[in-house]
Amino acid sequence: MKALSSLREQFGGISYEYVMIHAPSVTDNEVVQSLIGLDDSLSRDPRFNSGQLETRKDIKGARMPVVQDYLTPFTATMQRELAARGFNIPLSTVTNDMVKQFTGKDLKALIEEDYLSNPQAAAQVVGRFITPDKKIALIMMKDGANLTEKQQIQLGADLENFFKKRFGTMSGVTVSIAGDATLARDFNNHIKNKTILLLLMALIFVIVTLFIAFRRISDTALPIAIMMLSVVWTFGFIGWVGIEYSVAVIAVMPLLLGTALTFVVPFVARYYEEAEQYSVSAGAVGKALIASASLFSSPR
Repeated sequence: MKALSSLREQFGGISYEYVMIHAPSVTDNEVVQSLIGLDDSLSRDPRFNSGQLETRKDIKGARMPVVQDYLTPFTATMQRELAARGFNIPLSTVTNDMVKQFTGKDLKALIEEDYLSNPQAAAQVVGRFITPDKKIALIMMKDGANLTEKQQIQLGADLENFFKKRFGTMSGVTVSIAGDATLARDFNNHIKNKTILLLLMALIFVIVTLFIAFRRISDTALPIAIMMLSVVWTFGFIGWVGIEYSVAVIAVMPLLLGTALTFVVPFVARYYEEAEQYSVSAGAVGKALIASASLFSSPR
């Protein structure tokens, strides 16, 4: 944990999100245009510009998300060329028609003939950020270094929404996302979906156990009501103090039910034993409580 904390401090986070773009050709004009303006679009989106993604300074000194894809060297060169010619425009506003007007080539031709055909550029990106057949492209983004578990879950959901809207409407294009934030979101959804099922299974087990032990509906229903009240109080307190919903929190529920069941069965059994000697129920209850307390507190 100390080593990981040190790495986060020195490198500004160690978690990444990986987005895979699958298309007939990831060098098509529409895909390239979306990739060129990706950094700028992420930096202007309020869901990602408050520490959700790590940032760096671009050539203009503006803070931009740490995003890498096969066009990263190309867009860096484009930014320098635009700045050198006095154009102070974000890359998200650059269109295929604008590029064709200035270079005489559309984005696809410019990427394939002038950029990827360069051996030095190809050596940096082909096989790492783009497959040789140009059908899959990889996008890497660095998560914020100080995200809480709740913020990671939200980031995973926001990134999926962002990329599905940006690329999912293109013909023949699909998007796959993986990474720590996405994993946290999926795991949280899985836990939430299974919580009700686990609660029902635990309740059924407790009900069956109590009914077999006492064969009376009252001795089954009353302990169940008390157990459920304790669960509600415990989870209410957890939420009140701000403890986030997690696997550890979920584990409290079966522990509460199991611990309660451990005390209920011998206590009720002892109550019926004492009730035969006392005419008042309060006396039997008190005697049963004292006996049960001494039983569970005695050394074993």
